[in-house]
Amino acid sequence: FRIKLLSRKMFKLMPTCVILLFSIASLPSTSAAYNVVSFGAKPDGQSDSTLPFLRAWMAACNSVASAMTYVPRGTFLIKNAVFSGPCKSRILFQIQGTLVAPWDYRSLGNSGFWILFQKVSRLTVSGGGTVDGRGAGFWACRRTGSNCPYGTRSITFLWCNNIVVSGLTSIKSQLSHFAVARCNNRRIQNVSIIAPSNSPNTDGIIVQDSTDVTISRSIIRTGDDCIAIGPNTKNVWIERIFDCSSSNPCRGIRLQDIKLTTTYRATTATCNNAGGYSSGIVIPGSCLGR
Repeated sequence: FRIKLLSRKMFKLMPTCVILLFSIASLPSTSAAYNVVSFGAKPDGQSDSTLPFLRAWMAACNSVASAMTYVPRGTFLIKNAVFSGPCKSRILFQIQGTLVAPWDYRSLGNSGFWILFQKVSRLTVSGGGTVDGRGAGFWACRRTGSNCPYGTRSITFLWCNNIVVSGLTSIKSQLSHFAVARCNNRRIQNVSIIAPSNSPNTDGIIVQDSTDVTISRSIIRTGDDCIAIGPNTKNVWIERIFDCSSSNPCRGIRLQDIKLTTTYRATTATCNNAGGYSSGIVIPGSCLGR
């Protein structure tokens, strides 16, 4: 497993990482439900359901009472989708089915996102469903050095506050699976993030320019960093990730460009049967064995 602090440069290819944890999500109560099928979405995995999803979202967003955008069981094809706020009340975006990106990775263009939530507060995204970025074609393009598009992150949160993501599975994202930027009070828990070990730049979760972010109780197994922390990020809490002990060694941990400081006392690092290596400036000094 590895957590990396990032500069604003693009991310390098790194080895596979694994996190194993579990949890139960708390969901907000809702008084109005908007089923995407009622707005024309087709659960056949072939019909473009982007517009019905956006219509269901707008109905929930404009509700003065707590509302739910509901994705039932089935497979729904959606292209670039922007779910914008501000909304009038709390929203639950419940996904019980599977969302799939187009097979033609070029159809998502160079926007950098597939599914984007922006300027939304008091949002919970949950439901036990799956988000499938269908990234294999894009990865193959990157490996051959062809004229490839920029690529997309599967789910991005931009300028959002008081957000919970729980109980989802994200697979085969073109780039990172979840991205959090310029958000406050963000919780990600009980998610599964899976991509092949040789998939390039498929970070699990990227956090940048954000405050008060909690990541816990999840499975992350990707071809790049499990969690990447970018600049201007404060108060990130990551729990139940390591379980190193005398009988359960942790190996292959990498510390890169970390600076942890406190106001009133020096910081220290302690390890219990943990091995790996460090690079760049690491404060406090690494305690990892080899």
